[in-house]
Amino acid sequence: MFPMWRIKFIPAFLTGILLLSALSAGAAEQGSSLRKLKAVRPYREPVEVTRHRERILKVYAAQDVKLAKADKLTNDLKFKEAVAICEEVIAELELELAAHQSHVAKSRVEMTRNKIAEINRKWSRDLLTKARHAAADKRYDDCIALAVQASGTSPVYREEANALTEYAQGMKRIERKNTDTSMARTAP
Repeated sequence: MFPMWRIKFIPAFLTGILLLSALSAGAAEQGSSLRKLKAVRPYREPVEVTRHRERILKVYAAQDVKLAKADKLTNDLKFKEAVAICEEVIAELELELAAHQSHVAKSRVEMTRNKIAEINRKWSRDLLTKARHAAADKRYDDCIALAVQASGTSPVYREEANALTEYAQGMKRIERKNTDTSMARTAP
C-alpha cells in the first residue's frame, strides 16, 4: 500500500486514480464491497415534481407565444392590445407566485413589466409625433388631446408632452385673439 505521509504531495488529478486502485485492491480482498458500489442507483425525481415542471414549462411556452404576439402588436402600433396581453401574462405569473415562490416566475414578472414600460414609451413617442404633426397643421385641439394622452402613458415623456400642451394652448389663444380682433369681425 502507499505510505500515508506521501498523500500530501500527490497532485489532485492523481487522487482519483489512487482511490480507484485502492478500491479495486480492496475489492479483490472483499468481493462484496465492489458489488455494493455498483448497486447505487442514480437519483430520480418524484413523479409529481416532474409533472409540475412539465406543466410549468408548458405555461411558460404559452406565455412566450403571448409575449411574441405583444411584440408584433407593438410593431403594428397597436399599443393598447399589446399592453393588455402583457398584463394578462403578469396576472398568470402572479397566480403562480401565490402558489409557489418561484424565482423564475419573479424574474418573468419583472421582465414583462419592463416590456410594458417599453411599450408605453413607444406609445408615448408615437402620440407625441402625432401631436407635433397636429400642431404643425394648426389643429391645436387634437395636439392638446394627444399630448395629454402621451403624458399619461409614460412618465418619461411627461415634460415634453406638457411643453407641447402649453405651446398648443398658447397658439390656440393667439389664434382666437386674432380672429376676435380681425378686421372682418370688428368692421361695421
